Amino acid sequence: MTEENKDIEVSDPGCPVCGSKKKLIAGTIAQLKIDGKLSKDAFPKGAVLQVPLIDQAKVMKIMTPTFKVNTLVIFYDICADCLTFYSTGAQLLEQDAQMQVTQGPPPGQRGPDMKGGSSTPF
Repeated sequence: MTEENKDIEVSDPGCPVCGSKKKLIAGTIAQLKIDGKLSKDAFPKGAVLQVPLIDQAKVMKIMTPTFKVNTLVIFYDICADCLTFYSTGAQLLEQDAQMQVTQGPPPGQRGPDMKGGSSTPF
């Protein structure tokens, strides 16, 4: 995967509401690493939300192998004291498009109104 990274600088003075430096997600990740449940390289910048920035007018071009998608990656945490959800930084990535295949319910798990699904005798 080809990536071009652009960091968006966000200072992290702590919780924007109460000023606490205690982070619920970062603390949990650190403890899981200590317990050996996560590798030391997991979540290097904490928890993330990914927002693909795709022009819906060009969505058919995603099928081409050379199409690039801009994705805004938002790093976040939750204050361990007041439980405020807040951003700790962001990064704009340009990545090769990846097709996602959606799969329907397994056979026999469809509703009675769907062809090939289960039905009741009544």
